[in-house]
Amino acid sequence: MLVNLLFLALFGPSTSPVVQHELAIRITNIQNTSGKPLLIGVYAKSDAFPGENTSRYNKIILAKSSVATVTFKLPPGEYAVALMHDVNEDGKMEKNWIGYPTEPFGFSRNFKPKLGAPSFKDCSVDLRTGSQSIEIKLL
Repeated sequence: MLVNLLFLALFGPSTSPVVQHELAIRITNIQNTSGKPLLIGVYAKSDAFPGENTSRYNKIILAKSSVATVTFKLPPGEYAVALMHDVNEDGKMEKNWIGYPTEPFGFSRNFKPKLGAPSFKDCSVDLRTGSQSIEIKLL
C-alpha cells in the first residue's frame, strides 16, 4: 500500500495549475451609452476570424459609459479580437447594401478595414510571453 501511495505521489495526475495570461481590453469611443450590449469575441489562430459565432472566447457587457473594460484569462498563444456594439440588440452585425457594418465595431490593433474583413495577422495579439492590455476604438 505504501508503494502505491508513493507511486501516485510521484507519477499521479498533475495538480499544477494551467498557465493563464490576462488580455485586458479597453473599449473607447462608445457613442450610445444607454446600456446596449457590446459583444466581444476573442479568436484563437485556428478559429474562423472574424466570423460570427466562431470565436473561442466570448463576453457580453453593457455599454453604460463612453469607455468600457473587459478582461479575459487565456492560455498562452496568439489571439485576435473583434467586437461590435449591438445597438438594436438583435445579436448580429447589421450591414448596408454593400456589406459595410452599420453598427459600431472594432478590431484588436485598431485595424480599420478598407475593402473587406481583416486577416488574423492584421489583428493578432501575442499572449505567449505574458499578459497584455490593449485598446480598441469603436468605428
